[in-house]
Order: sequence, then C-alpha cells, then structure tokens
Amino acid sequence: MDKAELQALFDLKLQEFRERDPAKVRFLVEELVEWASLIPSPPTSTTWDMIYERIQDLAKRFGFTEERVVNDLFDPAAIDHFMFFLQL
Repeated sequence: MDKAELQALFDLKLQEFRERDPAKVRFLVEELVEWASLIPSPPTSTTWDMIYERIQDLAKRFGFTEERVVNDLFDPAAIDHFMFFLQL
C-alpha cells in the first residue's frame, strides 16, 4: 500500500470514527495537532507526514503491514490508546 492509499484508509477510518463518536474525534484531532507540533520536522512536513512516519515505524517494529497498523489504531477496543500507540 503506498502513502496515498494509506492516507485514504486513514481518512476513511477517521470518518467512520467521526460518525460513531464526534466528540471523541474532535479531542483526538486536537491531540494529533498538538503532538505534531512537538515533533521536530522540516517546515514543509504535514501532520499526515508525521503520522505516516510513525505508522511505518510501528509496522517495521512489530512486523505488521502499514494497513494493519492503521486498522489497529482505529479498532474500537484500542481507540482510547490511539495517541499512546503513536508515541511509542
């Protein structure tokens, strides 16, 4: 799965989550933006670029596909730990 396809999957999962729990998504998006602002990165990097790097790192570290990492991040049983997983 290339970067654009993975972003489309991430966006789809975020939209599905938004439909299930809009208040929690607003909080999650705020947390993501705050997290991204604390990560040293080139000025041209986007929040997605930083999330993508973390997804790649987690996939490599645990031997998962990037697609599985995205699906696992949005798993209803794990969503409360979303930011924790990104910060590993």
